[in-house]
Amino acid sequence: MPRDFTDQAKFDYRERCIIEPFRRLTGLRAIPKKGQVISLTGPLSDNRGSILQSSELDHMLGKEVMAPHQLHSIESDIGTHKLNERMFQRVFPVSNRPTSHLGKWIPTFETLAHNPTFCPIIVHLDLQVGPKEGIVLLGRTLEITNAVEPKTFTMVTYNTIIKSSYNSKSFDGSFEDALEDERFRSAYIYGWRIDEKVRKQDYRSNHTVMRTMVLYRRS
Repeated sequence: MPRDFTDQAKFDYRERCIIEPFRRLTGLRAIPKKGQVISLTGPLSDNRGSILQSSELDHMLGKEVMAPHQLHSIESDIGTHKLNERMFQRVFPVSNRPTSHLGKWIPTFETLAHNPTFCPIIVHLDLQVGPKEGIVLLGRTLEITNAVEPKTFTMVTYNTIIKSSYNSKSFDGSFEDALEDERFRSAYIYGWRIDEKVRKQDYRSNHTVMRTMVLYRRS
């Protein structure tokens, strides 16, 4: 499915659903030095091997939310992963280099959680599935995070498709009905809250309508 990572709608979405809530909920301008941003970033490199303008990396560095080495990008497409990785090696010194992980979200996120340095401040779950499938991935993400003793504030921005012209019908399940999923509810009760200022925000990116929810917990 085509994905748009650099258009104005995506830029506005990051401002409204990642950067603004993080700063409002924490009172911080940037994540702490030992903190991490773990994200389904998509493409971060242009064809010349430079940082892709208006990509998540470009945006978050430009807004001084994080240092380069704090980003852990998870990518299931091997071509995108290799482009990102080559750009990281070309642009950033070893001491301040983002990390690109090739693999699916859940097993890769779980592997990161087993590392003693695991300290997710911002988790960006930008999915290309509908609410019914997305809430299962969100619930499992919360479960994995719950299993690690909280070191600090953690915020999860969950984004899922509710309608796309690439598909003639809406994606399976309503957003609100999906929140009743048992696995999500059982994981959510461990100290998570929903940021009501971002709850159910929609944005349109070309042919797709996405809906977003922000969850957070404090240490």
